[in-house]
Amino acid sequence: MANRVFATHLQAKRSTPRSTLHRHFAIISSPKMVSSFAAAPYRHDMMPFDSAQDAQIDGNPALSKLREAIPDLKMYTRSSPRYEALRGVYNKLVTAEPLAMCRPTSVAQIQAIVKTVSGLGLPLGVRCGGHDVFGRGCIEGSVTIDMRELDTQELSDDKKIVTVGGGITSKNLVGFLGSHNLCTSNGFAGEVGWTSWASWGGYGPLGDYVGLGVDNIVGAKLVTANGDLVQADGELLWAARGAGGNFGVIAET
Repeated sequence: MANRVFATHLQAKRSTPRSTLHRHFAIISSPKMVSSFAAAPYRHDMMPFDSAQDAQIDGNPALSKLREAIPDLKMYTRSSPRYEALRGVYNKLVTAEPLAMCRPTSVAQIQAIVKTVSGLGLPLGVRCGGHDVFGRGCIEGSVTIDMRELDTQELSDDKKIVTVGGGITSKNLVGFLGSHNLCTSNGFAGEVGWTSWASWGGYGPLGDYVGLGVDNIVGAKLVTANGDLVQADGELLWAARGAGGNFGVIAET
């Protein structure tokens, strides 16, 4: 699959009809590989991009270098008419203004952003749903990676593992799995980014039935601070399952 590298491996639970909620996720037959494109309703909207309007550099040398390094990057600077819609977070007391909001569409773009921003000495923020109460994905003067267009979904043949993009929101994951009569741990708010929620613990209404979000993470890939893409296993996987994105941009969980 084209974006499979940007994915999240979760345990997709088959339920038993113990309650109305559980019956909604009943066991189904005819297992097969299901492409993310078969579940188009469960994807985040693509943000329009017009480089003339959205990526005005305004004489900023750092943004100019970022633009040169990644010419096809969807980069929304402060003068963009779409900037505020992308910058806004759930906690309205957070008013920090990043230099640019970037919406990568591939792992290569994530790696290039990290390498370039690190070389420029700028702070780097990473966000999905924007529900962090402290607004840690919205940093003044930073370059922010908005993961929401990296939200592909792919179900394994045996329907035990679902691979989803690091930018998937809870409502889209629930919707995709529900369309196959499956479920996994999720939170209470649909717009929350699933990967961040789960990797920091993941408390939710199905905890007693399927465990915490972190319990459902069975693999991960991260983009490290130097821009390398690594498979998280052993100690790194152990750390990512609970310590969130402290070790890199979580591209696959």
